[in-house]
Amino acid sequence: MDFVGRVDPVRRLRAWLNGEEVRSPLSIVSISGPGGIGKTFLLEHAIRSSNLDARKYLRLRLTGGPEWRTLGQLVGHDLLHSCSQLDVSGGRCGIETRKNFAALRSMDDQARAELLRRANPPEFRETIEAVFRLGAGIQAAIPRLRAHVDLTKLDKQQLNAALDLLEKAKAYGPESRFLGGFMPDIQGRGRRNRLRAGIESALADGLVGDLAAILTGYRSEDRRKPTASKVAGLDRLLLIIDDFESIADKLNPFLIDHLVPLLSRSKFETLLVVLGRDRLSDTHTGWRQQHESSLIGEVRLAPFSREEGEQFVRESGVADDATIARLLDETAGYPFLLDGEVQAELAGGRTALSLKGFYDRTTKWMNSIQRGWLTPLCFLDDVNEETIGVVLPGEDASRVLDWFKSESSVRSPIATTWEVLPIIRSRICAYQKLDSPKRFRELEQLGTSAAARRSSS
Repeated sequence: MDFVGRVDPVRRLRAWLNGEEVRSPLSIVSISGPGGIGKTFLLEHAIRSSNLDARKYLRLRLTGGPEWRTLGQLVGHDLLHSCSQLDVSGGRCGIETRKNFAALRSMDDQARAELLRRANPPEFRETIEAVFRLGAGIQAAIPRLRAHVDLTKLDKQQLNAALDLLEKAKAYGPESRFLGGFMPDIQGRGRRNRLRAGIESALADGLVGDLAAILTGYRSEDRRKPTASKVAGLDRLLLIIDDFESIADKLNPFLIDHLVPLLSRSKFETLLVVLGRDRLSDTHTGWRQQHESSLIGEVRLAPFSREEGEQFVRESGVADDATIARLLDETAGYPFLLDGEVQAELAGGRTALSLKGFYDRTTKWMNSIQRGWLTPLCFLDDVNEETIGVVLPGEDASRVLDWFKSESSVRSPIATTWEVLPIIRSRICAYQKLDSPKRFRELEQLGTSAAARRSSS
């Protein structure tokens, strides 16, 4: 997509990336707006037009997504391996973080083996495997797993049984150390106990220790640990967290209570950029209460104005005035939707492949459960607990409605009731008809029944 508009947001982001108006040692910036509004695209444009090399940034990036992952997986693996400037898979870079991740994996492997020895019937094994696929550090995630394991292919009772066994697994119990831990932790028992006692604090301390070694030289408290040497040409940290809403439940406690306080006391400078649908300060009260002095600015994105949208469409190669007006009306100015519709128009209009592409783009932020909800909701004139109960009779209607209200990428921003954005509704209904005319007719009848029931009430 060609970049148009957004003049002030680009100017502000460039200034912060280039070191203007930032605070030492920590500055926090947020970019917020509905899904499909162009947050990531905006940041990438600002980065390309800034001189990051002159600032000598070490760049790390953590991206959320539809599939749930443990905190151990996010920090111990995904964040560390986002670095393309250094070899973090071996050698001396990221030693503490890699050791913490390995310790978490070791405990999980023991717990998994313990449960598999008791697994009966065979379906129970599938449940156990599904739990451990969520990443390293399962012990700390147990309280949240019931809400995040995909139950479309698993039995809820078996999941509850597996989690009950996990809570009692010997692998997750504390380990005794010789002479109370006076001797060096050669066997790693002390590390594993620290992770058991507080995974957030242990991961944060290990990560900041690794970063300090690279950017300023090892911390005094790490003098007895094997660490990386100071890396020439890297003095500051640029930490980007994208799709924050999908990982906020795990990251907010980790960031607010552990990582951000350590970064605010570090000898190296950090620019933390958080991209999410909600304002960062709205995701947790701790951001204002504990770190307001580090919050230097926020960019809140709205849909394209009529002028910006028309400029984008014309620069993309669509010249017909009536077509441009239709595209702008149907997409409500959302850049992500507008780009997809422009591409479909340039390819000759709505085709089977363009409908599939539209569906894939629209649901890219959703997990398999949410994708299963969206299609039936597109057959409703308005979405509420009563109408949801008609098209999704086996689901918890209040849970589905809560998700829909928070899913701003598909929800109409101007309707007086909860409604699916018209363009999404029409395209996904057409896609359903293409895939299964029978299912399309069933959902169409359910939608009509829901509308009639609402009218009579």
